[in-house]
Amino acid sequence: MKKLIENKSFVLASIAILIIVGLYIASIMDEPRMADGALEFDEASTIEIIFIMLAPISGITMWILATFHAFGSGKKLWGIMNFIAWPVAFVYALLLNYKWLR
Repeated sequence: MKKLIENKSFVLASIAILIIVGLYIASIMDEPRMADGALEFDEASTIEIIFIMLAPISGITMWILATFHAFGSGKKLWGIMNFIAWPVAFVYALLLNYKWLR
């Protein structure tokens, strides 16, 4: 598990997934099925549901991996920050992969 968060490709793919899914959701906001501000399961195709669910899966996975890695590496402050605010986990993973965090 420790090696997964230290993999640049995994971290960059997780960030790319969040950005791409966010842009996709922003692009369909003016469609009639989004008139109520939410995309229901019966309004979306199966592929669309799988695609949109990649974002929370990516975010939760990075959050868990970064929190465990920080606590396991003795960086308790980073671990607490990762646990409280999930976007910090992506910052932590980037800093870790680009050797800015020792």
